[in-house]
Amino acid sequence: MNPGAALDFAREAGNALRTSGRHILIVDCNAIAPDTVHEIAAVIQGAGGRFLDAGIIGSPPRGKAKTNLYVSGPGAADLEQLAGPQLVVHVVSERIADASALKMCYGALNKGTQALWLDVLIAAQRLGVDGLLDQQLQQSHQADLYKWALGQFPQMPPKAYRWVPEMLEISKTLGASGITPKVFQGAADIYHFVAGTALGNETPENRDKARDGKDVVRLLAQERTQS
Repeated sequence: MNPGAALDFAREAGNALRTSGRHILIVDCNAIAPDTVHEIAAVIQGAGGRFLDAGIIGSPPRGKAKTNLYVSGPGAADLEQLAGPQLVVHVVSERIADASALKMCYGALNKGTQALWLDVLIAAQRLGVDGLLDQQLQQSHQADLYKWALGQFPQMPPKAYRWVPEMLEISKTLGASGITPKVFQGAADIYHFVAGTALGNETPENRDKARDGKDVVRLLAQERTQS
């Protein structure tokens, strides 16, 4: 789900709870700010449901990949029964929104770092110094991080539209904690740009699997319109 739709979906779920008269458990696993989590909790609990907060970190549990599910809220340990070989359940605390706070901080470092690298590498391409920057990075202490960023780029464009609201939720999170929200407003702008390109309109299934990170930077640098 687009994280920006989480609250609207919670309202739909709340209406369904009122209509059915059932008191079931709703677990929100979206990448959303703690303040948004509390809004959703109020909606669900106000409709007579039980609410828990969760944050997903890791790849989809396919093949040998394992996914981490961090959960918080009263009775969060109830979700440990979902654990399996590919799903690791971590009970964070009994406090609503702690799991999402962790997800926001992790996503900020992961996707926020990708946004920074992408922004600078596109600029270097357009300024004509990409080759020199590449040489400098390869022989510097940032070589491993540079390699990591390039390795992330091929899978990123089809997901960029979902990362825009996630960056805004991270911005909301940092603002609420007394830190400037502007860094991740900028990251949202970067992913908004990517989402509007030809690469951003691909899907994870139909993207060119032979395209590497440098190809992504080069193709995005050719997109001259950024809003």
